[in-house]
Amino acid sequence: MIRGKIIMLPFCLELDGYTVIGAFNLSLDDWPSVIFDLDEERLPARIEELSPEGLWREAESVKCSVSGSGLRVVVSKPLEVMSMTILTLWWKE
Repeated sequence: MIRGKIIMLPFCLELDGYTVIGAFNLSLDDWPSVIFDLDEERLPARIEELSPEGLWREAESVKCSVSGSGLRVVVSKPLEVMSMTILTLWWKE
């Protein structure tokens, strides 16, 4: 689930040892942040972000927390109109 009254295209791909999550901003406004709520009860060991150049790098401005309702991943930087954010959550080092 992605929070907010927004027009978006979310995705989640679960693979062995990691999960790829992301969202495309299809609305007419920038988003101040993106919040993903996942059905997961653990924190990732590492988080990578796909850069605009198409390279994976250590994610900045991303915070995770676990509660009774699962894992919350907060990307606390703006997501511009018609752009995307894609993260890889690595479960094991």
